[in-house]
Amino acid sequence: MMRHRVYRLGGRVSLLGLELADWFIILIAWLALKQLAGPLGSRLSLFIAGVGTFLAFRLWQRVKDAVPERFAAHLMVWMIEADVYCLGPDIHNAPLIVETKAAKRITAPEVAHDLTHAKR
Repeated sequence: MMRHRVYRLGGRVSLLGLELADWFIILIAWLALKQLAGPLGSRLSLFIAGVGTFLAFRLWQRVKDAVPERFAAHLMVWMIEADVYCLGPDIHNAPLIVETKAAKRITAPEVAHDLTHAKR
């Protein structure tokens, strides 16, 4: 049976199944932790940098899965256009229209004590 490659049109560029942002996090975490753990000795610093990079990457994956896609870009646009989202009166308000029979049923004294056993 022939197998065909499936192309995702909205997919991001990936290398070994990891996106470029993931590789950036791995690289930065490795370099930072290698520098911080340098005075401890070569084998210990490599171990600490490896474990720390793994933990930083796992934390990054959890954060990335928790926030919506393109969250940072949308946040920047929202912060730049703050005047659009100002608090003010509702100019185009649509009034809520309630039937008078329904309003009378709710405010009737025999119904007011318990709405779960109301007579209809």
